[in-house]
Parts: sequence; C-alpha cells; structure tokens
Amino acid sequence: MSTWVLRSGRARVSARVDRRLVLVCAALLATAVTAVAADVAYGETRLPVIEIMATLVGAGDPGDRFVVLELRLPRAAVGALAGAALALSGVIFQTFARNSLASPDVIGITSGAALFGVAAFVMADAPGLAPVAAFAGAMTVAALIYGLAWRNGLSAYRLILVGVGLAALAQAGIVFVLIQGRVEDVQQAYVWLVGSVNLRTWDDFWPLLAGLSVLVPVAAVLARSLDALALGEEAARGLGIRVERVRLGLVVVGAALASIAVAAVG
Repeated sequence: MSTWVLRSGRARVSARVDRRLVLVCAALLATAVTAVAADVAYGETRLPVIEIMATLVGAGDPGDRFVVLELRLPRAAVGALAGAALALSGVIFQTFARNSLASPDVIGITSGAALFGVAAFVMADAPGLAPVAAFAGAMTVAALIYGLAWRNGLSAYRLILVGVGLAALAQAGIVFVLIQGRVEDVQQAYVWLVGSVNLRTWDDFWPLLAGLSVLVPVAAVLARSLDALALGEEAARGLGIRVERVRLGLVVVGAALASIAVAAVG
C-alpha cells in the first residue's frame, strides 16, 4: 500500500498518510541534520562528534563550548532556517501558479528585498536597518505583483509575467543605487547582497525562528486549499473555497517567508 491509515478508536478519527511523502521528508530531515552537524564539526578547529554532543549537554571544556555554542551552531541554525523559509516560499508560489518558474527570485520578491536592503546601506547609511528594509521591500513587491496582476481575479500567468518585469526593474534599481553610493557603503552592500551566514549569532536566529513559527502554521492552513485551486477556479469555488482570499493569503505568506530569509542572511 502507498498510504498508511492512522485511526483513533475512541475519538473515531482517521487520517491517510502518504508513505512515500513521509519517507522523503524523513530522508530530507536526516540530510539537513547531517549537514548542520558537519558544519558544526568542521572548520579551522575540527571537533569530534562526541565532544560536540558533550558540549550540547553542558559538558566539554570552555573552548569547545565557545566554538560550538557561540560561533558554529548559531551560524548553522540560521542557515538551516533561512533555507527552509526560502524552500517553503518557493513551494507556495510554484504550487499556487502551477509553474516551476514562480520562485521568489524569478518573480521579484527577493529582488525587491535586495533593493530596499541596499538602499539602507547606501542611501540611508544605516546597515542595521537592512533586515527591516528587506522585509519592507519584499512585501512592497508582493503588493505590486498582486495589484498589477489583478484583472477580475489573479491569474497565475499574469503573476509570473508581472513578477519577472518587477524583478528586472528591481535589479536595475539595485545597480542605480550602488553607483550613487560611497565606496565603503557599496562594499558593505555587495557583501550583504551576496549573502552569508558568517558572524550570525543567536540574536539573528530567534527572530527568524519566531517568524517561521507564525508563518509555517498559516501556510499549512492555506495549503489545504491548494489542491482545490489546482482543479481550477470554478471547481474551487464550487467546493466552498474563497479563492481570492486564499490567493492573497498565499502571496502574503510566500513573500513574508522569502523576506525573513533575506533579512537574516542577505
């Protein structure tokens, strides 16, 4: 059988679980955990797994605790959560549009975040505001995409075409902002544009975790309507789905996920 059936005798509740989906998710989770462990273990100072485990439970020498808990683990954790946010954002947009081109970078969400972030570096001379500016930029582009693609409803094809156009405009805006700035500010902006988890601390981790803890459940609720939307707008309406409200929610959540990832790692 390709599915598992879970039943609760007293509550008379049952659920069908796709076995392949569970196995794939388990394999991906194991791969992510392995990657994080490797990132913590390897570096200028190589640490055996036993010493890492001892450090995590409160043992180990002070040097190992500093390397693991203050340098490597927050960096790996921020990278993992940022990657998860971008991946979930891509899944939302691609499933919603039924097109693999509809990723946050192609339709301009991350480009809008980058434009506002670079402006914080170069024009406002306020690097500390770059994460907030990136979030504002991503949400601004999402609002423009939704507004410009609206024609008695939101079409997936119009969303992609409008998004590609806005992405090009945002990239041109980034170049324009960079050529206006001082060399020192532009250098910092370029480093931020490339993206890095270097020097990330727990202060970067907790806001990212808080954002995901809010957005992931909302995405899970909205995802229940994606299968109905895949059948077409009329079929979805016939099943009681509030199509435009769900589409707006998906655009907002997808953009917010991409923006918090850009805000965290550039």
